[in-house]
Amino acid sequence: HKLLFGLLCFLVTLVFSGPPVSANQSVTQFKKLNRHVATLYKSKQYATAVPFALQALQLMDHDLRSNPAGFAQALNNLGELKRKMGDHTTAEAMFLRSLKFSAKFLDENHPLVAILFNNLALLYENQGKFSEAQSLYQRSLKIRAETLGSNHPTVANLVNKLSTLNRDRGFPQ
Repeated sequence: HKLLFGLLCFLVTLVFSGPPVSANQSVTQFKKLNRHVATLYKSKQYATAVPFALQALQLMDHDLRSNPAGFAQALNNLGELKRKMGDHTTAEAMFLRSLKFSAKFLDENHPLVAILFNNLALLYENQGKFSEAQSLYQRSLKIRAETLGSNHPTVANLVNKLSTLNRDRGFPQ
């Protein structure tokens, strides 16, 4: 009976999981899903984008070893959708999980790490956690200045963001 049950479980898994997907196919599917999520995000269809972001996350979870940046990006994307939808608890959990994962598998100056710091800072700023937001914006700025150069528009935007945050809190410029 145990053998029959094991065989049945295997067959159910095989039927519902579909054919094996190579790492290359996973990356291609992931990019396609991310493009779709980005399109929905730009048109402010956040709730519609969530199932596709979850699918991308699941795909990268299976392909974790060969694409750690993809997994971190999938967590970030889901976090950003949840932030936009006002689900700050889930958004924070996704951003923190992505940062924790990134610390293990990505270089500390990886561009995605800067994006994660920035997105978590946006969340904290929205929640009125200004000192936490400021610290994360500064970390993002440091990475972006080192990787993009101090004259890059993204760096200038972050400098302006920090300046505005300080001004709004009554701190000297």
